Amino acid sequence: LYAYPSALANQTFIDTLKQNNPMIVSAMPDSPLPPASSQIFLRETSSSSFPVYILTSNHENELSNHYYHSFFDDPSTLAINISSLEYNSTTEFSQWVKLIVEPFAQTLIEYFVGSTKNVTIKQEIINNLVYCVLKNINCPLIHNVTNQTTGNAFDSFNETSLPFSINTYPTSPAVTSRFVQSILSYLLRDRMLDTMNLTEKACEQLSKNDSFRSYTYVGGYTPSIMSDAFFSGYCVRSYSRSVSSMSPAFTIDNYDLSQTTYPVWTESRWSTISLRLFIIPTRKHEIVTLVIGILLLSTSFVVCLILRYYTKISLLQPSSS
Repeated sequence: LYAYPSALANQTFIDTLKQNNPMIVSAMPDSPLPPASSQIFLRETSSSSFPVYILTSNHENELSNHYYHSFFDDPSTLAINISSLEYNSTTEFSQWVKLIVEPFAQTLIEYFVGSTKNVTIKQEIINNLVYCVLKNINCPLIHNVTNQTTGNAFDSFNETSLPFSINTYPTSPAVTSRFVQSILSYLLRDRMLDTMNLTEKACEQLSKNDSFRSYTYVGGYTPSIMSDAFFSGYCVRSYSRSVSSMSPAFTIDNYDLSQTTYPVWTESRWSTISLRLFIIPTRKHEIVTLVIGILLLSTSFVVCLILRYYTKISLLQPSSS
């Protein structure tokens, strides 16, 4: 656990977190922070404004994951067999996630809400999220927490893991954004509506009278429903909102795009696409080709010698005329 600057770190919060999870060890005071977006806030604001907490693996002086915080940090870097991963299957990785998430959620509730109620996260929810993110984004979970229109957008991504990049182009929202927003909207919903057997029309009527929150009628995800009664559908009232994410580099007049203060990127497109294949033979194929060539050469020499021998004999014989 990294806390920077150490002078502003809340020791009560750190002690509560370590008490709930003895696996967490505090880093040395004012240790260099690992790559994280928090460094941008520290750079753009005064470091005396607020502390930064970063929870990461115990890499000590060197990162053991060479692709940490990189585009190449995909499921292949995890110690998990993706091919054998099934929906709602408990793995060592999903159990490890639960060991980290539960104490962290417990600490946040105790510190900010003041409640000492034990936090228990169902293993099934973590199992399904691990499967959806790492192996198949078009999983049953996403269809249970979205309506049919939104769920159909994931059909073309069957057996595809959650994409790393997030496209912010206004007319083509990335499937990653839809997935994250749908999951958060459902899991952080107003659970008071779970006990009400609302119809789809009643849910639409609530949305017309409330412009601050969003309403979606979904089939429901059983492990996340607190009520003992189960209905054919549920009205999800969520406080999640979507805002456009645009770099200030595109809004500041005469901004120098060569600067690295704000993120910018370029996109290359090709009018034509061509493909050239270069076939490289294997070592075995090269040996076979060489052997066959030597045999053909030897056979040619033998045939030439035989033809020459019989040609000489026919020329030496006297003519019948």
